[in-house]
Amino acid sequence: MPCRPGIYRSDFKKMTSLREFAPDLECLFDALGYEQVSLMSFSFGSGVALATAHELPDRIRKIVLSSPSYPKYKHDNWRELDQFYHLSAVLAQRWPAMFRQLIPFLVRSIIQNAPRYMERYCNRTPSTHDVELLSHPTIGIRSSKMLEERTAGGVNGMVEENFLNARGWDFDVRHVLAETEIYHGADDNVAPAQGGEHLSHHLPNASFTLFNDKGHYQHISSWPWMVARAAGLDVQPYDRTYTIPTI
Repeated sequence: MPCRPGIYRSDFKKMTSLREFAPDLECLFDALGYEQVSLMSFSFGSGVALATAHELPDRIRKIVLSSPSYPKYKHDNWRELDQFYHLSAVLAQRWPAMFRQLIPFLVRSIIQNAPRYMERYCNRTPSTHDVELLSHPTIGIRSSKMLEERTAGGVNGMVEENFLNARGWDFDVRHVLAETEIYHGADDNVAPAQGGEHLSHHLPNASFTLFNDKGHYQHISSWPWMVARAAGLDVQPYDRTYTIPTI
């Protein structure tokens, strides 16, 4: 799980494209001694995963995307969605300068009162699965501490990545040839499932699976089988008997 520039105490680097993450990731592949790897991503991270596969086609074997956010998809009624969609899909494209100013404010407000943010999200989401996950005390504590650590070196890294995603990808996903599996919850009101399905139609070698009873944060409970799928193992989605083997 690599740190993007400016996040988790890493050095900030000004970037103009999500494709600029690829050289750092290639150095990581080399350092670990892997000629080919698989990628798994969540939400906005899908832009980084697909951009890397676009730039390093010979190094990426497979991609698993959970609840991907696809900038080309525009929801018919954006007001019914979460405030994160309002920021990334509406404000960032119409008023980018204001978007850059709001992200640090939003991050600090969440850090100062994470339970309130979780409660507000749970009150708005139609996903009972998301409510169950985010209401768990351990998830709340870890999410807050993770965000604190993620921004310990400043918020420039988060602002940069959010902005590069929200303004629209500057690469053609039709050139991403790696096998790609997309998993989306029908009750996702942060990155609507219609966007994930739209993305699957643009990728040459993609499958789309919709879970009617899941929301945006399904990866919290599903990451073991998603990692296994990315590794090429024949594990069925939401196989509750599967656990990550100990090495």
